[in-house]
Amino acid sequence: MTELNWGETLWDQWERIQEHTENGLDFTKKCYEFVKDRIKLESDYAKNIRRLKKQYKLKNSEDDAANYTTIKAYNVILTQLELIARDHELLAEGLQEKVLERLKNIHKETTNNRKNLCNTANLLQIEYKDWQSNLERQQQKIREVCQGCRGSSTGFLPG
Repeated sequence: MTELNWGETLWDQWERIQEHTENGLDFTKKCYEFVKDRIKLESDYAKNIRRLKKQYKLKNSEDDAANYTTIKAYNVILTQLELIARDHELLAEGLQEKVLERLKNIHKETTNNRKNLCNTANLLQIEYKDWQSNLERQQQKIREVCQGCRGSSTGFLPG
């Protein structure tokens, strides 16, 4: 595979570079949206589990029924549901604090950098085209002068 670098192979492929960086920004945004949706999903799941636990929680009774093995096992299941809900909340909070904010900042910084670099590159392309047209005009003038010199020198040559 050929390695591409700016000085040798990419200097005249500005559109390709713009497309590549735009695809990178789109991917970053897609990752941000994915994490955001995952956070919402995890939070909703934790709320639903808590609601389920609350809905099926047994009334506390001081009688002997609370000591039955099945009741104890049922209460353990409900306690485990609470722990699962807490784990999903912690996951959502961790994603919010550590991943989502960082992705948001990366996307914002990258977008601003790309915008500034694109503006600079567009100005440089305009300047490059101006230099090219100036060069072509100067080359045309030189050709005209050379043709004039040739024509005048043929008049002085003995024939």
